[in-house]
Amino acid sequence: MKRPSSVRVGCHTFHLIDKKVVAKETLGEMDVLLNTITLPIAATPTRQLELILHEVFHACFSGFDSVRKATCEEVFCLVMGERMASFIVDNPEFLRWAMSLRPH
Repeated sequence: MKRPSSVRVGCHTFHLIDKKVVAKETLGEMDVLLNTITLPIAATPTRQLELILHEVFHACFSGFDSVRKATCEEVFCLVMGERMASFIVDNPEFLRWAMSLRPH
């Protein structure tokens, strides 16, 4: 199954871009202004899944600088509970692709 070309995070659509070289010190990148998630083109499908979710978590926290003073665990649970529920509902194609990566 082919990976979708975009995912929704809250009210934003992030386009998934494959790139030969991503920043030297990272594997993936999320740009909140351009609404893009960039992945290394050589990444395996399971590594892509991990990197996409990693960058989605960053996108979930964009704009929440003021809550970083609260306990990390509580902030994480509050933000991610709401955002991941929305992410799951808004991205059925992405979830079908992710499920297709399971070994049979």
